[in-house]
Amino acid sequence: MPLVTDRTYMVLLKTGGAEGTAGSTYGTDREDIYDIGFDGTNVVAFYKTGNVITTSELTVSAATIGFANLQTVTTALSNTFANPATLLALPGVRVLGGFSNTAELFVKYGTEAEELLGETVKSGTVAVVAQSGLDTFVAFTGTDGIIRLAKRE
Repeated sequence: MPLVTDRTYMVLLKTGGAEGTAGSTYGTDREDIYDIGFDGTNVVAFYKTGNVITTSELTVSAATIGFANLQTVTTALSNTFANPATLLALPGVRVLGGFSNTAELFVKYGTEAEELLGETVKSGTVAVVAQSGLDTFVAFTGTDGIIRLAKRE
């Protein structure tokens, strides 16, 4: 029988004087950090822990980093090294851009998540979110190789 090695994966947060962990340890990779941003007041993390994709504010208390104001992504989001999702942290709202499990463009603005059907994303590209005035945009490359810009309505 072959020797089996357990592996431990977790989201680890660390500063010069404080550290902490999110979630538990598992024998499979269920933990990832995707992006981090600053909303003008708080540092916001975009991560997966226990196979649940979440955004949350990072808090520091004494020697511990914690999580506050968690927002779970419930829509099927395919976030891989080939097609990473991105976070835009704005005052009062978090915006995510990425791909659904069916390769459609995925946008989450605050608590509103949607797949933009018909906007199929080319494999191996990144969906980038940006804000201009009151408008939110997601830039991505379509399957035809053309760079596209989708505006949140």
